[in-house]
Amino acid sequence: GTDSGGLSRYDQASQTFTNYLHDPEDSTSIGDNRVRVIYEDSSGVLWIGTDGAGLDRLDPDSEEFIHYANDPSDPASLSDNHVWSILEDSSGILWVATERGLNRLDADTGSFTHYKHDPGIATSISDDRLRFLYEDKNNVLWIGTETGGLNRFDKESGSFEHFIHSPDDPSSISANRINTMFQDDTGVIWIG
Repeated sequence: GTDSGGLSRYDQASQTFTNYLHDPEDSTSIGDNRVRVIYEDSSGVLWIGTDGAGLDRLDPDSEEFIHYANDPSDPASLSDNHVWSILEDSSGILWVATERGLNRLDADTGSFTHYKHDPGIATSISDDRLRFLYEDKNNVLWIGTETGGLNRFDKESGSFEHFIHSPDDPSSISANRINTMFQDDTGVIWIG
């Protein structure tokens, strides 16, 4: 995925690239040439998060793109067209992190359920500007945010637990912008 040249596929046998570029005249081309994230799900389908045109699904047979974008008149559409992270969880649900919240894709209908920050609800996500998604070895979904620290999501209740930096607490998380996360072989979680 490139910053302005679309999506490129490298063929090792021929040592050549196939480039997928946005074509405004072709609705089956990639939605935008700025690619932020590429994710392969458990069935081998590629999902592409763009910087302005939402989420694309690459059909492996036709090599055509299916678009999922924000539509302000459709509350079940993607919450925002700037996609930062994509994750299929252990139960096969596709999650999409955007500039305006967390999205859960219903694969049967193509609609999204949104999880957004609500200052009046303490268990809502801490920030809508999301940066990454991670599922740990216990199948817990973690969400890193731009300014709201780290969130642990309880999929059953739909509530979020927040881990926020507190200058008065040296044992709190060290910063509120969370870019990445990893769980090592011993189960320790590392946060960047």
